[in-house]
Amino acid sequence: MILPALVFAICAAAGNGEQREIFEKLSAETLKLKDCYENNTKETKPSGKMSTRFTIGPNGKASNAVVLESELKSLPVEACVVSVLNGLTFPAPADGGSVQVDYPLVFSPEKSPSKSKKKK
Repeated sequence: MILPALVFAICAAAGNGEQREIFEKLSAETLKLKDCYENNTKETKPSGKMSTRFTIGPNGKASNAVVLESELKSLPVEACVVSVLNGLTFPAPADGGSVQVDYPLVFSPEKSPSKSKKKK
């Protein structure tokens, strides 16, 4: 099964260890984000980038997720992605503060298995 291409960009405010933990958690949630795309698009599946932002609070809970920009132009996909992001829990930031994360995703439809070439 081919997953949508996901591009990860973690803000510089997090330390290197925190960046790795954030990346690992987001990587583990790839299937939920893929489901947002697959379950909320019709037969003609758009492709494109969606830029999101969320905050990891002092307790590690994600909140305030928003879609900053989306080439998909699909409110159901955007709402689902925001819901998934807001439901995540990360390790608490080491300094006890909050961390803002910018998280761009790139969605594209799954490729169909190549059909055998027709004989002439």
